[in-house]
Amino acid sequence: MKELVDEWTAHTGAMVTWLDSLSPSQVTERLIPDKWSVLEHLEHLFVSEKGTSRLMSMPAEPLERDLATTRQRMAGGLADLNTKYSGGNSLDPKGRFQDYAEWRAAFLANRSTLIEALSLGTDGLCTFYPHPYFGQLNRQEWVAFSMLHADRHLAQMRAMVS
Repeated sequence: MKELVDEWTAHTGAMVTWLDSLSPSQVTERLIPDKWSVLEHLEHLFVSEKGTSRLMSMPAEPLERDLATTRQRMAGGLADLNTKYSGGNSLDPKGRFQDYAEWRAAFLANRSTLIEALSLGTDGLCTFYPHPYFGQLNRQEWVAFSMLHADRHLAQMRAMVS
């Protein structure tokens, strides 16, 4: 579990460091017509990870699986940046954040909540909500998915601002 917490912490730091380097206009403007702005990508990530936080606090059925195997399967599924996935309307951007600073504070607070939730254990299968593409995931798999999901959107954002 310590490895996952360390990875989560490093991932959060690297993500925020890159985002901090962007100008306000790079964050808020739609740099490519008909594509989300950086802030809209970030809002989507926040809403998704907020859902993961809720899942982490719910009862879970005992189950241990090999995280590396599941992570490889998820990474393969998320690798093609042109493949569109729909998490449903509830995950779409709706203007929940005025600016990057507001998003950043909420995002960091939620990522801290997720780290605290990991202290409850990582091996329980979250049966309340299966992932729409990857099915039933345990707590550590949800955390790994959140990082892979963020990496996918970061790659899309980097391509937009370059």
